[in-house]
Amino acid sequence: MSLIVALMLCLTALRLRALTTAWELETTEQHAILLQALLLNDARKYAKSMVEASFFEKILVKHSKNQLEDDADFGIAAYTHDFTEYTVADQQLKQLENAADKHNLLPLSDDPTPEIRLKTCLETVLADMDSPISQMASA
Repeated sequence: MSLIVALMLCLTALRLRALTTAWELETTEQHAILLQALLLNDARKYAKSMVEASFFEKILVKHSKNQLEDDADFGIAAYTHDFTEYTVADQQLKQLENAADKHNLLPLSDDPTPEIRLKTCLETVLADMDSPISQMASA
């Protein structure tokens, strides 16, 4: 039971890590699009004033084209790793749940949800933390 909950939480963390990496890739891609738009705009509007165009480019993008390409390459590699890790953990959880179901080890429906158990645990920890502090303050 605890193993299933732990794996479910691990799976959620891995899924969120993969999603975060995907959003980082999206950010890098949007920076690249912005850089291209700025460069095109710079070529049209600021042909006479390259200093001003360069100033805006540095402020808005903060990366060169090579840096953005490197960021994208790193993000793709990280996402691939995170997504693979998530997929493996998801398959492990499914296999474990199937085995637990086969041997009637799944939690009963009246068991508190992991969220309720976590909330109870956190409340207990916070209550224990408050006790020594209040005792020290009153001493």
